[in-house]
Amino acid sequence: DPRGVLARTGLAGLYDAEVFSFEVGVVKPDPAIFALAAERLGLPAHELLMVGDTVDDDGAAAHLGMRTLILPRTPGSTHGLEQVLRLVG
Repeated sequence: DPRGVLARTGLAGLYDAEVFSFEVGVVKPDPAIFALAAERLGLPAHELLMVGDTVDDDGAAAHLGMRTLILPRTPGSTHGLEQVLRLVG
């Protein structure tokens, strides 16, 4: 359960919805998990941005019409996420 990590890193509560595969029984790359996220957010897929780190796991979001950005794994922990935050901030 990632909630402990989210709380310790100060990320808990900074998002509008959460979908944990162990709770919903669907795992990436199954597009159903991305569809469920869109449903929980109450938005159509084409209005969302999926930021992931592997095409194999996260590319299925694009099949639903979600804008999808794959960040390469790089040294450090953010892998370019700060750039994404500047774009959408």
